[in-house]
Amino acid sequence: MYASVKWPRAATPLTLLILILLPLATLVGLFVPGFYRDTAWMIPQARGQDLMTFVTIEPLLIVALLAYRKRPIAAVLAWMGALSYVLYTYAMYSYTTYFNALFLVYVALFSSSLFALIDLLAHLDLEQVRAGINATLLTRVIAMFCALIGFFFLVAWLGQIVPATLQGTVPAPILLAKTPTSAVHVQDLAIALPLYFLAALWLWRRRAWGFVLAPILLILADVMLLALLAMGVFMAQAGFAGSLDMAPVFGVMALLSLALTAVYFANIQALNAAETPVTGVSTRAV
Repeated sequence: MYASVKWPRAATPLTLLILILLPLATLVGLFVPGFYRDTAWMIPQARGQDLMTFVTIEPLLIVALLAYRKRPIAAVLAWMGALSYVLYTYAMYSYTTYFNALFLVYVALFSSSLFALIDLLAHLDLEQVRAGINATLLTRVIAMFCALIGFFFLVAWLGQIVPATLQGTVPAPILLAKTPTSAVHVQDLAIALPLYFLAALWLWRRRAWGFVLAPILLILADVMLLALLAMGVFMAQAGFAGSLDMAPVFGVMALLSLALTAVYFANIQALNAAETPVTGVSTRAV
């Protein structure tokens, strides 16, 4: 029965730790004047991201935990999507934000989300996830959107990197941030964008990993696009001209991403009471 579904042993306490630390990491940055020691160009971006992190990821993790017993497939995919955003964000905060009093909190969020995600993935039943998706799901539409996200940011980042490389200069974002390189460039080009392309390919071919990666990456896109909008607003308020030039594009992409996320999760079936939970552990009472 649903009431006897075991909680993932490592991911659950790690996620509870994230739920405790996330408000601290975001609200201090938002409301404590002068807390961030980064450049004037970086601070409004950090504060915009803090806002979106708190208002989206904290509730999403809570909902995923509460829904896990009754809708384990949908809950665990949403759970992993939220963790992927925490991992992406606090990996970047850990090694690019100028040292401040929350450094150990950033590292704890980075580590906790990484190992919670590993725990959930290690116990995932791929075939059960695929079997739990309705045949009516718009797999190829979602696959094309994942490819679009990957292509859009690939062109955007190479558009900054390649001209600077050819001219022997440094991309403007690196100069404005006063960092050795761009963490966004590194994480996207090395990890995130290849995953979007793989998810697109695997979902197009209806392979099991495509059904797992696509919703995780849709949630990551949802929150990151909303965060980019919030960053633009905070930067405009700080007096940076042109900060909202890309807002219409990000807004349309965010709406499309949120709509496809809703479609995806609406097409996930609830397990019958006698079925094995998504993590593949025993349904006997703990």
